Amino acid sequence: MNVSSDSDSFPKNVGTGTPGLDVNRAEKSVAKKPATPTVPVPTPTRPTEAQSPPSPEFNLYISEQTPDARLSERLKRNRRSLSSFLTSFIFHALWIAVLLYLASPVKNAPKPIAISATFESAENDSPLEAFTPTEINTKIVEPLESPKENTQDSAVDAADAEAAEMETVAIPKVAVQPVLPTVAPTDASAANVAAMPRITGGGIEGRDPKSRGAIAAARGGTPQSEAAVEAGLRWIVEHQNRYDGGWSFQQQCKQCGNDGRSQSDNAATGLSLMALLGAGYTHRSGPYQENVQNGLDALLRFQDRRKSEFGGPFVDHSSSGMYIHAICTIAIADAYAMTQDPKLKQPLLLAHQYILNAQHNEGGWRYRPNSRGDMLITGWQVMALKSLERCGIETPADVYDSTIRFMESLMESNGSAYRYYYTESQSGDVATAVGLLSQMYLQWHKDHPSLDQGANNLIDRRVSKDDIYFNFYTTLLLHHLQHDGWEYWNEAVRERLIKTQAKRGHEVGSWHFGHKHGDVGGRLYTTAMAVMTLEVYYRYSPLFGSDEPRTSGKTHPQDDCPHRPTLEQ
Repeated sequence: MNVSSDSDSFPKNVGTGTPGLDVNRAEKSVAKKPATPTVPVPTPTRPTEAQSPPSPEFNLYISEQTPDARLSERLKRNRRSLSSFLTSFIFHALWIAVLLYLASPVKNAPKPIAISATFESAENDSPLEAFTPTEINTKIVEPLESPKENTQDSAVDAADAEAAEMETVAIPKVAVQPVLPTVAPTDASAANVAAMPRITGGGIEGRDPKSRGAIAAARGGTPQSEAAVEAGLRWIVEHQNRYDGGWSFQQQCKQCGNDGRSQSDNAATGLSLMALLGAGYTHRSGPYQENVQNGLDALLRFQDRRKSEFGGPFVDHSSSGMYIHAICTIAIADAYAMTQDPKLKQPLLLAHQYILNAQHNEGGWRYRPNSRGDMLITGWQVMALKSLERCGIETPADVYDSTIRFMESLMESNGSAYRYYYTESQSGDVATAVGLLSQMYLQWHKDHPSLDQGANNLIDRRVSKDDIYFNFYTTLLLHHLQHDGWEYWNEAVRERLIKTQAKRGHEVGSWHFGHKHGDVGGRLYTTAMAVMTLEVYYRYSPLFGSDEPRTSGKTHPQDDCPHRPTLEQ
Protein backbone atom coordinates (compact mmCIF):
# COMPACT_ATOMS: atom_id res chain seq x y z
CA MET A 1 0.00 0.00 0.00
CA ASN A 2 1.51 3.31 -1.08
CA VAL A 3 0.68 6.30 1.10
CA SER A 4 1.66 9.71 -0.13
CA SER A 5 3.29 12.14 2.27
CA ASP A 6 0.86 14.80 1.12
CA SER A 7 -1.93 14.94 3.69
CA ASP A 8 -4.47 15.82 0.97
CA SER A 9 -4.14 12.32 -0.53
CA PHE A 10 -4.91 10.62 2.79
CA PRO A 11 -8.22 8.63 2.75
CA LYS A 12 -11.00 10.29 4.63
CA ASN A 13 -14.66 9.75 5.36
CA VAL A 14 -16.50 11.57 2.64
CA GLY A 15 -19.80 11.50 4.46
CA THR A 16 -18.60 12.98 7.69
CA GLY A 17 -15.44 14.75 6.62
CA THR A 18 -13.52 13.06 9.40
CA PRO A 19 -10.39 11.03 8.88
CA GLY A 20 -10.93 7.29 8.61
CA LEU A 21 -11.72 4.52 6.17
CA ASP A 22 -12.41 5.35 2.53
CA VAL A 23 -16.18 4.73 2.40
CA ASN A 24 -16.48 4.70 -1.41
CA ARG A 25 -13.94 2.01 -1.70
CA ALA A 26 -15.68 -0.11 0.94
CA GLU A 27 -19.04 0.24 -0.84
CA LYS A 28 -17.58 -1.01 -4.09
CA SER A 29 -16.21 -4.05 -2.38
CA VAL A 30 -19.56 -4.89 -0.90
CA ALA A 31 -21.32 -4.58 -4.23
CA LYS A 32 -19.20 -7.29 -5.81
CA LYS A 33 -20.16 -9.99 -3.25
CA PRO A 34 -23.59 -11.58 -2.75
CA ALA A 35 -25.33 -10.90 0.48
CA THR A 36 -25.18 -13.71 3.00
CA PRO A 37 -27.23 -14.08 6.14
CA THR A 38 -25.59 -13.00 9.30
CA VAL A 39 -25.36 -15.67 12.00
CA PRO A 40 -24.78 -14.39 15.51
CA VAL A 41 -21.91 -16.00 17.28
CA PRO A 42 -22.46 -16.72 20.93
CA THR A 43 -20.08 -15.07 23.34
CA PRO A 44 -17.95 -17.61 25.22
CA THR A 45 -18.34 -17.58 28.99
CA ARG A 46 -14.63 -18.16 29.58
CA PRO A 47 -11.80 -16.73 27.53
CA THR A 48 -9.76 -19.33 25.79
CA GLU A 49 -6.01 -19.29 25.74
CA ALA A 50 -5.85 -19.78 22.04
CA GLN A 51 -6.54 -16.56 20.23
CA SER A 52 -7.21 -16.21 16.56
CA PRO A 53 -4.39 -14.58 14.64
CA PRO A 54 -4.82 -10.91 13.96
CA SER A 55 -6.43 -9.98 10.74
CA PRO A 56 -4.03 -8.78 8.12
CA GLU A 57 -6.52 -6.08 7.25
CA PHE A 58 -6.36 -2.79 9.07
CA ASN A 59 -7.82 0.66 8.86
CA LEU A 60 -5.40 3.59 8.53
CA TYR A 61 -6.54 6.72 10.35
CA ILE A 62 -4.40 9.75 9.51
CA SER A 63 -5.26 13.28 10.53
CA GLU A 64 -6.15 15.66 7.82
CA GLN A 65 -4.56 18.52 9.79
CA THR A 66 -1.42 20.24 8.50
CA PRO A 67 1.79 20.17 10.60
CA ASP A 68 1.17 23.80 11.63
CA ALA A 69 -2.32 22.95 12.82
CA ARG A 70 -1.07 19.97 14.78
CA LEU A 71 1.62 22.13 16.43
CA SER A 72 -0.99 24.71 17.32
CA GLU A 73 -3.18 22.01 18.83
CA ARG A 74 -0.29 20.72 20.94
CA LEU A 75 0.54 24.24 22.13
CA LYS A 76 -3.07 24.70 23.22
CA ARG A 77 -3.01 21.45 25.16
CA ASN A 78 0.31 22.33 26.85
CA ARG A 79 -0.23 26.05 27.34
CA ARG A 80 -0.37 25.83 31.12
CA SER A 81 2.80 23.79 31.50
CA LEU A 82 4.67 26.06 29.05
CA SER A 83 3.55 29.17 30.94
CA SER A 84 4.76 27.72 34.21
CA PHE A 85 8.09 26.77 32.64
CA LEU A 86 8.67 30.22 31.14
CA THR A 87 7.71 31.98 34.39
CA SER A 88 10.07 29.82 36.39
CA PHE A 89 12.86 30.35 33.85
CA ILE A 90 12.52 34.14 33.87
CA PHE A 91 12.34 34.32 37.69
CA HIS A 92 15.44 32.17 38.20
CA ALA A 93 17.37 34.04 35.51
CA LEU A 94 16.65 37.38 37.16
CA TRP A 95 17.49 36.00 40.58
CA ILE A 96 20.83 34.67 39.35
CA ALA A 97 21.60 38.04 37.75
CA VAL A 98 20.89 39.84 41.04
CA LEU A 99 23.10 37.43 42.97
CA LEU A 100 25.94 37.87 40.48
CA TYR A 101 25.64 41.67 40.76
CA LEU A 102 25.66 41.60 44.55
CA ALA A 103 28.60 39.23 44.52
CA SER A 104 30.77 41.94 42.96
CA PRO A 105 32.09 43.62 46.13
CA VAL A 106 33.60 47.03 46.60
CA LYS A 107 37.26 46.45 47.20
CA ASN A 108 37.60 47.03 50.88
CA ALA A 109 40.82 45.28 51.76
CA PRO A 110 43.34 47.90 52.85
CA LYS A 111 46.67 47.78 51.08
CA PRO A 112 49.80 48.17 53.21
CA ILE A 113 51.37 51.32 51.84
CA ALA A 114 53.43 54.15 53.19
CA ILE A 115 51.13 57.02 54.14
CA SER A 116 52.09 60.65 53.98
CA ALA A 117 49.96 63.76 54.27
CA THR A 118 50.87 67.32 53.44
CA PHE A 119 48.83 70.45 53.96
CA GLU A 120 49.48 73.57 51.98
CA SER A 121 49.24 76.91 53.65
CA ALA A 122 46.38 79.25 52.91
CA GLU A 123 48.74 81.59 51.05
CA ASN A 124 49.23 78.97 48.34
CA ASP A 125 45.53 78.33 47.82
CA SER A 126 44.26 79.38 44.45
CA PRO A 127 41.50 82.00 44.62
CA LEU A 128 37.98 80.72 44.26
CA GLU A 129 36.07 81.59 41.16
CA ALA A 130 33.25 84.07 41.41
CA PHE A 131 29.99 82.24 41.94
CA THR A 132 26.64 83.37 40.61
CA PRO A 133 23.33 81.55 40.25
CA THR A 134 23.56 81.76 36.46
CA GLU A 135 26.51 79.35 36.55
CA ILE A 136 24.33 76.63 38.05
CA ASN A 137 22.57 74.09 35.91
CA THR A 138 19.07 74.44 37.30
CA LYS A 139 17.54 71.01 37.64
CA ILE A 140 14.95 70.50 40.37
CA VAL A 141 13.96 66.86 40.47
CA GLU A 142 11.39 66.84 43.24
CA PRO A 143 8.40 69.15 43.75
CA LEU A 144 9.14 71.72 46.41
CA GLU A 145 7.07 73.12 49.23
CA SER A 146 5.67 76.61 49.27
CA PRO A 147 7.91 79.02 51.21
CA LYS A 148 4.82 80.18 53.08
CA GLU A 149 4.84 76.91 55.00
CA ASN A 150 8.21 77.69 56.55
CA THR A 151 8.49 81.46 56.93
CA GLN A 152 5.98 81.53 59.80
CA ASP A 153 6.05 79.72 63.12
CA SER A 154 4.32 76.39 62.86
CA ALA A 155 1.91 75.18 65.48
CA VAL A 156 3.12 71.68 64.74
CA ASP A 157 6.71 72.71 65.50
CA ALA A 158 5.66 74.03 68.89
CA ALA A 159 3.55 70.99 69.72
CA ASP A 160 6.22 68.52 68.65
CA ALA A 161 9.26 70.21 70.17
CA GLU A 162 9.74 67.53 72.80
CA ALA A 163 9.23 64.75 70.26
CA ALA A 164 11.69 66.40 67.91
CA GLU A 165 14.37 66.44 70.58
CA MET A 166 13.93 62.69 70.99
CA GLU A 167 14.83 62.29 67.32
CA THR A 168 17.63 64.84 67.16
CA VAL A 169 20.06 62.63 65.31
CA ALA A 170 17.98 61.02 62.67
CA ILE A 171 14.32 61.21 61.80
CA PRO A 172 12.50 64.43 62.53
CA LYS A 173 8.85 64.34 61.53
CA VAL A 174 8.94 66.99 58.84
CA ALA A 175 8.72 67.23 55.08
CA VAL A 176 11.55 67.56 52.64
CA GLN A 177 13.04 70.73 51.24
CA PRO A 178 10.84 73.73 50.41
CA VAL A 179 11.32 76.52 47.94
CA LEU A 180 13.72 78.99 49.47
CA PRO A 181 14.02 82.76 49.15
CA THR A 182 17.14 83.66 47.20
CA VAL A 183 20.02 85.50 48.85
CA ALA A 184 23.00 87.00 47.16
CA PRO A 185 25.62 84.50 46.00
CA THR A 186 27.93 83.84 48.89
CA ASP A 187 31.34 83.96 47.26
CA ALA A 188 30.68 87.15 45.32
CA SER A 189 29.13 88.98 48.25
CA ALA A 190 31.98 88.05 50.59
CA ALA A 191 34.20 90.62 48.89
CA ASN A 192 31.79 93.43 49.82
CA VAL A 193 30.76 92.27 53.30
CA ALA A 194 33.14 92.12 56.21
CA ALA A 195 33.41 88.53 57.45
CA MET A 196 33.93 87.42 61.02
CA PRO A 197 37.61 87.09 61.93
CA ARG A 198 38.85 83.54 61.43
CA ILE A 199 39.87 81.63 64.53
CA THR A 200 43.54 80.75 64.32
CA GLY A 201 43.13 77.37 66.06
CA GLY A 202 40.88 74.45 65.23
CA GLY A 203 42.97 73.29 62.29
CA ILE A 204 43.21 69.80 60.83
CA GLU A 205 46.99 69.56 60.47
CA GLY A 206 47.09 66.92 63.21
CA ARG A 207 45.43 64.37 60.91
CA ASP A 208 48.72 63.34 59.33
CA PRO A 209 48.76 59.54 59.85
CA LYS A 210 52.53 59.60 60.39
CA SER A 211 52.34 61.95 63.36
CA ARG A 212 48.84 61.56 64.72
CA GLY A 213 49.88 58.88 67.23
CA ALA A 214 52.35 61.26 68.88
CA ILE A 215 49.76 64.04 68.90
CA ALA A 216 47.21 61.71 70.48
CA ALA A 217 49.68 60.69 73.18
CA ALA A 218 50.43 64.33 73.99
CA ARG A 219 46.74 65.28 74.28
CA GLY A 220 45.35 62.28 76.15
CA GLY A 221 45.20 59.36 73.74
CA THR A 222 46.75 55.92 74.20
CA PRO A 223 47.87 53.08 71.91
CA GLN A 224 44.67 51.29 72.90
CA SER A 225 42.50 54.23 71.85
CA GLU A 226 44.29 54.41 68.50
CA ALA A 227 43.80 50.67 67.99
CA ALA A 228 40.09 51.17 68.72
CA VAL A 229 39.95 53.90 66.06
CA GLU A 230 41.50 51.61 63.44
CA ALA A 231 39.18 48.73 64.33
CA GLY A 232 36.15 51.01 64.12
CA LEU A 233 37.19 52.33 60.71
CA ARG A 234 37.68 48.79 59.39
CA TRP A 235 34.14 47.91 60.49
CA ILE A 236 32.75 51.03 58.80
CA VAL A 237 34.54 50.24 55.54
CA GLU A 238 33.37 46.63 55.60
CA HIS A 239 29.76 47.84 55.78
CA GLN A 240 29.87 50.23 52.87
CA ASN A 241 27.01 49.88 50.39
CA ARG A 242 27.95 47.81 47.36
CA TYR A 243 25.32 49.30 45.08
CA ASP A 244 26.23 53.00 45.24
CA GLY A 245 29.39 53.45 47.34
CA GLY A 246 27.61 55.20 50.21
CA TRP A 247 26.55 53.93 53.63
CA SER A 248 23.21 53.22 55.28
CA PHE A 249 21.99 53.33 58.88
CA GLN A 250 19.78 50.39 57.90
CA GLN A 251 22.91 48.43 57.06
CA GLN A 252 21.03 45.17 56.42
CA CYS A 253 23.94 43.07 57.67
CA LYS A 254 22.52 39.77 58.88
CA GLN A 255 25.62 39.12 60.99
CA CYS A 256 25.48 42.45 62.84
CA GLY A 257 22.51 43.51 64.89
CA ASN A 258 21.10 46.91 65.82
CA ASP A 259 20.20 48.41 62.45
CA GLY A 260 18.99 51.98 62.69
CA ARG A 261 15.55 53.31 61.86
CA SER A 262 16.74 56.35 59.94
CA GLN A 263 16.43 56.10 56.17
CA SER A 264 18.96 58.84 55.42
CA ASP A 265 21.78 57.23 53.46
CA ASN A 266 23.30 60.69 52.94
CA ALA A 267 23.68 61.28 56.67
CA ALA A 268 25.15 57.79 57.11
CA THR A 269 27.61 58.45 54.28
CA GLY A 270 28.59 61.85 55.65
CA LEU A 271 29.26 60.55 59.17
CA SER A 272 31.29 57.60 57.83
CA LEU A 273 33.41 59.93 55.71
CA MET A 274 33.92 62.29 58.65
CA ALA A 275 35.30 59.38 60.71
CA LEU A 276 37.65 58.22 57.92
CA LEU A 277 38.86 61.73 57.14
CA GLY A 278 39.31 62.44 60.85
CA ALA A 279 42.04 59.78 60.93
CA GLY A 280 43.81 61.32 57.92
CA TYR A 281 42.50 58.85 55.31
CA THR A 282 41.40 60.59 52.13
CA HIS A 283 40.56 59.65 48.54
CA ARG A 284 44.17 60.44 47.63
CA SER A 285 46.16 58.89 50.48
CA GLY A 286 45.81 56.08 52.97
CA PRO A 287 44.51 52.49 52.79
CA TYR A 288 40.87 53.47 52.11
CA GLN A 289 41.23 55.73 49.09
CA GLU A 290 38.67 53.88 46.98
CA ASN A 291 36.15 53.76 49.83
CA VAL A 292 36.42 57.49 50.48
CA GLN A 293 36.18 58.26 46.77
CA ASN A 294 33.06 56.12 46.39
CA GLY A 295 31.42 57.85 49.34
CA LEU A 296 32.21 61.31 48.01
CA ASP A 297 30.90 60.34 44.57
CA ALA A 298 27.61 59.14 46.08
CA LEU A 299 27.06 62.52 47.75
CA LEU A 300 28.09 64.55 44.72
CA ARG A 301 25.79 62.58 42.43
CA PHE A 302 22.89 63.27 44.78
CA GLN A 303 23.61 66.99 44.98
CA ASP A 304 24.08 67.33 41.23
CA ARG A 305 20.56 66.01 40.62
CA ARG A 306 19.01 68.55 43.00
CA LYS A 307 20.97 71.76 42.59
CA SER A 308 19.05 74.89 41.72
CA GLU A 309 19.27 78.64 42.01
CA PHE A 310 18.90 78.19 45.80
CA GLY A 311 22.08 76.11 46.10
CA GLY A 312 22.99 72.46 46.24
CA PRO A 313 21.20 70.50 49.00
CA PHE A 314 22.03 67.08 50.41
CA VAL A 315 18.56 66.85 51.97
CA ASP A 316 17.07 63.47 51.08
CA HIS A 317 13.68 61.80 51.49
CA SER A 318 14.29 60.83 55.12
CA SER A 319 13.13 64.26 56.39
CA SER A 320 16.22 64.66 58.57
CA GLY A 321 16.58 67.90 56.68
CA MET A 322 19.34 70.33 57.56
CA TYR A 323 21.02 67.78 59.83
CA ILE A 324 21.93 65.84 56.70
CA HIS A 325 23.03 68.89 54.77
CA ALA A 326 25.44 70.06 57.47
CA ILE A 327 26.97 66.61 57.98
CA CYS A 328 27.59 66.10 54.26
CA THR A 329 28.98 69.61 53.89
CA ILE A 330 31.48 69.01 56.71
CA ALA A 331 32.62 65.74 55.15
CA ILE A 332 33.22 67.24 51.70
CA ALA A 333 34.85 70.36 53.20
CA ASP A 334 37.27 68.17 55.18
CA ALA A 335 38.14 66.23 52.02
CA TYR A 336 38.79 69.47 50.11
CA ALA A 337 40.85 71.04 52.92
CA MET A 338 43.03 67.92 53.12
CA THR A 339 43.56 67.36 49.37
CA GLN A 340 42.71 70.62 47.55
CA ASP A 341 40.81 68.49 45.02
CA PRO A 342 39.37 71.08 42.59
CA LYS A 343 36.36 68.86 41.80
CA LEU A 344 35.03 69.49 45.31
CA LYS A 345 35.11 73.29 45.15
CA GLN A 346 31.89 73.98 43.26
CA PRO A 347 29.81 71.50 45.31
CA LEU A 348 31.00 73.30 48.45
CA LEU A 349 29.97 76.68 47.05
CA LEU A 350 26.52 75.28 46.30
CA ALA A 351 26.26 73.73 49.78
CA HIS A 352 27.27 77.04 51.36
CA GLN A 353 24.66 78.96 49.41
CA TYR A 354 21.97 76.49 50.50
CA ILE A 355 22.85 76.95 54.19
CA LEU A 356 22.55 80.73 53.88
CA ASN A 357 19.24 80.47 52.04
CA ALA A 358 17.86 78.06 54.65
CA GLN A 359 18.51 80.31 57.67
CA HIS A 360 15.37 81.50 59.47
CA ASN A 361 14.88 85.24 59.77
CA GLU A 362 15.50 84.94 63.54
CA GLY A 363 18.90 83.42 62.91
CA GLY A 364 18.56 79.67 63.49
CA TRP A 365 18.10 76.53 61.42
CA ARG A 366 15.82 73.54 61.83
CA TYR A 367 14.89 70.46 59.84
CA ARG A 368 13.17 72.39 57.06
CA PRO A 369 14.75 75.50 55.54
CA ASN A 370 13.34 78.77 56.89
CA SER A 371 11.80 77.06 59.94
CA ARG A 372 12.30 78.58 63.37
CA GLY A 373 15.57 77.13 64.60
CA ASP A 374 16.60 74.74 67.34
CA MET A 375 19.96 74.66 69.07
CA LEU A 376 21.19 71.28 67.85
CA ILE A 377 20.66 71.77 64.11
CA THR A 378 21.95 75.34 64.37
CA GLY A 379 25.12 73.98 65.99
CA TRP A 380 25.68 71.64 63.05
CA GLN A 381 25.31 74.55 60.60
CA VAL A 382 27.87 76.59 62.57
CA MET A 383 30.37 73.72 62.35
CA ALA A 384 29.67 73.40 58.62
CA LEU A 385 30.26 77.12 58.05
CA LYS A 386 33.53 76.96 59.99
CA SER A 387 34.59 73.92 57.94
CA LEU A 388 33.88 75.92 54.78
CA GLU A 389 36.12 78.72 56.07
CA ARG A 390 39.04 76.30 56.02
CA CYS A 391 38.30 75.91 52.31
CA GLY A 392 38.45 79.67 51.70
CA ILE A 393 34.66 80.12 51.59
CA GLU A 394 33.75 83.00 53.90
CA THR A 395 30.39 83.68 55.49
CA PRO A 396 29.04 87.25 55.72
CA ALA A 397 29.14 88.79 59.19
CA ASP A 398 25.40 89.43 59.30
CA VAL A 399 24.74 85.68 59.06
CA TYR A 400 26.84 85.07 62.17
CA ASP A 401 25.35 88.08 63.95
CA SER A 402 21.87 86.70 63.36
CA THR A 403 22.99 83.27 64.60
CA ILE A 404 24.36 84.78 67.81
CA ARG A 405 21.07 86.58 68.46
CA PHE A 406 19.23 83.30 67.97
CA MET A 407 21.47 81.47 70.46
CA GLU A 408 21.05 84.26 72.99
CA SER A 409 17.27 83.76 72.75
CA LEU A 410 17.76 80.21 74.11
CA MET A 411 20.30 81.11 76.81
CA GLU A 412 19.78 80.32 80.48
CA SER A 413 21.91 81.24 83.53
CA ASN A 414 23.83 84.03 81.79
CA GLY A 415 24.80 81.83 78.89
CA SER A 416 26.09 78.81 80.84
CA ALA A 417 23.09 76.69 79.74
CA TYR A 418 20.86 76.49 76.65
CA ARG A 419 17.40 75.27 75.77
CA TYR A 420 16.86 73.05 72.76
CA TYR A 421 13.85 74.94 71.36
CA TYR A 422 11.96 78.12 72.15
CA THR A 423 9.01 76.16 73.58
CA GLU A 424 11.24 74.37 76.12
CA SER A 425 11.08 75.63 79.69
CA GLN A 426 14.39 74.13 80.85
CA SER A 427 17.87 73.76 79.42
CA GLY A 428 19.21 70.42 78.17
CA ASP A 429 22.66 68.88 78.51
CA VAL A 430 23.26 68.25 74.81
CA ALA A 431 21.84 71.64 73.86
CA THR A 432 24.13 73.26 76.43
CA ALA A 433 27.23 71.54 75.05
CA VAL A 434 26.30 72.56 71.51
CA GLY A 435 25.47 76.14 72.56
CA LEU A 436 28.75 76.63 74.43
CA LEU A 437 30.78 75.18 71.57
CA SER A 438 29.01 77.40 69.05
CA GLN A 439 29.69 80.48 71.20
CA MET A 440 33.38 79.56 71.15
CA TYR A 441 33.27 79.25 67.36
CA LEU A 442 31.52 82.60 66.93
CA GLN A 443 32.55 85.05 69.65
CA TRP A 444 33.59 83.91 73.11
CA HIS A 445 37.18 83.51 74.27
CA LYS A 446 38.05 80.53 76.44
CA ASP A 447 38.25 82.73 79.56
CA HIS A 448 34.60 83.78 79.30
CA PRO A 449 33.04 83.05 82.72
CA SER A 450 29.93 81.43 81.23
CA LEU A 451 32.09 78.89 79.41
CA ASP A 452 33.80 77.87 82.62
CA GLN A 453 30.53 77.56 84.54
CA GLY A 454 28.77 75.69 81.75
CA ALA A 455 31.66 73.24 81.34
CA ASN A 456 31.73 72.56 85.09
CA ASN A 457 28.02 71.81 85.03
CA LEU A 458 28.41 69.36 82.14
CA ILE A 459 31.27 67.56 83.86
CA ASP A 460 29.10 67.24 86.96
CA ARG A 461 26.55 65.39 84.82
CA ARG A 462 29.22 62.69 84.39
CA VAL A 463 30.06 60.66 81.32
CA SER A 464 26.97 58.97 79.91
CA LYS A 465 27.11 55.23 79.57
CA ASP A 466 24.76 55.19 76.56
CA ASP A 467 24.33 58.71 75.04
CA ILE A 468 27.20 58.96 72.56
CA TYR A 469 25.77 62.25 71.24
CA PHE A 470 26.24 63.95 74.63
CA ASN A 471 29.69 62.41 75.13
CA PHE A 472 30.83 63.47 71.64
CA TYR A 473 29.86 67.12 71.98
CA THR A 474 31.04 67.52 75.58
CA THR A 475 34.39 65.92 74.72
CA LEU A 476 34.87 68.26 71.75
CA LEU A 477 33.90 71.27 73.90
CA LEU A 478 36.34 70.44 76.71
CA HIS A 479 39.12 69.70 74.19
CA HIS A 480 38.75 73.12 72.57
CA LEU A 481 38.24 74.87 75.91
CA GLN A 482 41.24 73.07 77.49
CA HIS A 483 39.29 72.94 80.69
CA ASP A 484 40.95 71.91 83.92
CA GLY A 485 38.62 68.92 84.09
CA TRP A 486 39.68 67.66 80.64
CA GLU A 487 42.13 65.06 81.92
CA TYR A 488 39.55 63.32 84.05
CA TRP A 489 36.69 63.58 81.58
CA ASN A 490 38.90 62.30 78.76
CA GLU A 491 40.05 59.30 80.76
CA ALA A 492 36.48 58.31 81.59
CA VAL A 493 35.22 58.63 78.00
CA ARG A 494 38.28 57.00 76.46
CA GLU A 495 38.27 53.96 78.72
CA ARG A 496 34.50 53.58 78.43
CA LEU A 497 34.72 53.37 74.63
CA ILE A 498 37.70 51.02 74.63
CA LYS A 499 35.90 48.71 77.05
CA THR A 500 32.57 48.62 75.22
CA GLN A 501 33.88 48.14 71.65
CA ALA A 502 32.85 44.78 70.15
CA LYS A 503 35.76 42.34 70.33
CA ARG A 504 34.47 39.26 68.49
CA GLY A 505 32.36 38.12 65.58
CA HIS A 506 31.33 40.17 62.59
CA GLU A 507 30.63 43.15 64.89
CA VAL A 508 34.28 43.45 65.96
CA GLY A 509 35.37 47.07 66.02
CA SER A 510 31.86 48.54 66.27
CA TRP A 511 29.71 50.02 69.03
CA HIS A 512 26.05 50.24 69.85
CA PHE A 513 24.33 51.65 72.92
CA GLY A 514 20.62 51.34 73.53
CA HIS A 515 19.51 54.97 73.55
CA LYS A 516 17.00 57.21 71.79
CA HIS A 517 19.78 58.53 69.53
CA GLY A 518 21.61 55.24 69.08
CA ASP A 519 18.44 53.34 68.22
CA VAL A 520 17.56 55.84 65.49
CA GLY A 521 21.02 55.77 63.89
CA GLY A 522 21.85 52.19 64.81
CA ARG A 523 25.24 50.54 64.96
CA LEU A 524 26.73 52.57 62.10
CA TYR A 525 25.83 55.92 63.66
CA THR A 526 27.13 54.89 67.10
CA THR A 527 30.38 53.56 65.64
CA ALA A 528 31.07 56.69 63.58
CA MET A 529 30.39 58.99 66.56
CA ALA A 530 32.54 56.82 68.89
CA VAL A 531 35.43 56.84 66.42
CA MET A 532 35.28 60.64 66.09
CA THR A 533 35.19 60.95 69.89
CA LEU A 534 38.44 58.97 70.10
CA GLU A 535 39.93 61.05 67.26
CA VAL A 536 39.39 64.27 69.24
CA TYR A 537 43.12 64.64 70.02
CA TYR A 538 44.11 65.36 66.41
CA ARG A 539 40.89 65.73 64.46
CA TYR A 540 40.93 69.43 65.33
CA SER A 541 43.65 71.33 67.14
CA PRO A 542 42.44 73.36 70.16
CA LEU A 543 40.62 76.51 69.04
CA PHE A 544 42.88 78.89 70.91
CA GLY A 545 46.19 77.49 69.77
CA SER A 546 47.70 75.96 72.90
CA ASP A 547 47.94 72.45 74.22
CA GLU A 548 48.43 73.58 77.81
CA PRO A 549 45.36 72.98 79.99
CA ARG A 550 43.64 76.10 81.27
CA THR A 551 43.64 75.87 85.06
CA SER A 552 42.49 79.40 85.97
CA GLY A 553 45.23 79.48 88.59
CA LYS A 554 43.95 76.31 90.25
CA THR A 555 45.49 72.89 90.62
CA HIS A 556 43.44 69.84 91.46
CA PRO A 557 45.03 66.60 92.61
CA GLN A 558 43.36 63.75 90.82
CA ASP A 559 41.58 62.41 93.87
CA ASP A 560 40.44 65.86 95.02
CA CYS A 561 39.17 67.26 91.71
CA PRO A 562 35.56 68.33 92.30
CA HIS A 563 34.70 67.72 88.63
CA ARG A 564 36.25 64.32 88.14
CA PRO A 565 33.72 62.43 86.00
CA THR A 566 32.51 58.93 86.65
CA LEU A 567 30.20 56.69 84.67
CA GLU A 568 26.47 56.96 85.24
CA GLN A 569 25.08 54.38 87.62
